[in-house]
Amino acid sequence: MRPRIEAHIIWLEQELNDLDEGLRQTLRRSPVWREKDDLLRTVPGVGEQLSLTLRGKRAVWGGRSRVRGTLYMGALTATRWNPVIRCQ
Repeated sequence: MRPRIEAHIIWLEQELNDLDEGLRQTLRRSPVWREKDDLLRTVPGVGEQLSLTLRGKRAVWGGRSRVRGTLYMGALTATRWNPVIRCQ
């Protein structure tokens, strides 16, 4: 049973990698999205993952927990590595 689970996890990871790469390619082909990505990445601490996460559908109900979690992790990283934020 265990090898089947591991094989399934590997397959899922590959599917996620393929989807991420498709999203990156779509982003590069669109001048509008590429401009938004470039602008977002000028903010210290905003990397590829946060920039891609912020492109999801906006909805007030539910609070977009995935976006909230990604922003939290970005802020947590910034408190460790960004000297300006760390001093606050």
